[in-house]
Amino acid sequence: MKKIAVIGGGPAGITTAIQLKRFGLQPLLFEKNRLGGLLWEANQIENYPGHQPIKGPELADLFRMRFQEYGIEIIPEEVVKLDYDREFIISTKKGEKSFSTVCMAAGTKPIMLTNIFNNDNVLYSIMPLLNARNKVIAIIGAGDIAFDYALNLARNNRVVILNRSSRIKALPGLAEQVLNNSNISYCQDFELMNIKFDVKMVVSGKKRAFEVDYLLVAIGREANKDCYTDALREREADLVAGFKLYLTGDVRGSYKQACIAAGSGLEAAMRIYHESDC
Repeated sequence: MKKIAVIGGGPAGITTAIQLKRFGLQPLLFEKNRLGGLLWEANQIENYPGHQPIKGPELADLFRMRFQEYGIEIIPEEVVKLDYDREFIISTKKGEKSFSTVCMAAGTKPIMLTNIFNNDNVLYSIMPLLNARNKVIAIIGAGDIAFDYALNLARNNRVVILNRSSRIKALPGLAEQVLNNSNISYCQDFELMNIKFDVKMVVSGKKRAFEVDYLLVAIGREANKDCYTDALREREADLVAGFKLYLTGDVRGSYKQACIAAGSGLEAAMRIYHESDC
């Protein structure tokens, strides 16, 4: 039996591992954080089949419980390097393990602002702000993630959404909830020019400036392949074509939805079983 690793414990990775176990295989899943991935950051998920609208953390917990029912082995460590030399070598801070097949389900990472120095009050994840109360929080972005963050934070804070254009990319229903929320202000055509830090943070554009406690950046996400070596990046396409490396979930596609990630995880597991001579 070939050794199979799944990197990432979001909906895609969990679904992949469960289906592989159902095939009688013994995948090993690497996840440095809690099982569930970005579901923990989602205010509400309204399009997951079989569920009424459900809070992201609630759905994450359902994924976690289902995963645990199958007794799948999990390595609670960050994969710091993934390389290939006749077989895959996965490195963590605690050592190395080799595998014949790898399913890459590490999801995405946020796109960072350029020319902005690090500061504890400039954030790229909502998690540090979930317990914030009576703060003023600016969110840069106009997509589903930014608007979902806004609704979540507006329960206990004042929120201002800063959109660099006049186009709202979020779903119409989500946008309507945000624009009708009295705790959320919306500012379009805001081109970020400067951020100053004093007693308060001042976020400035060409025509307006806002004094805020935190700036939450939600301008997009990109595939998280930080663990790849340069050599693996060059060989990725060949390894995928050779049925050794499988990309699944948000790491492979632009439509970042929980149901799509889970579906692609199921597909990956079936392909691994049928294609990789397990």
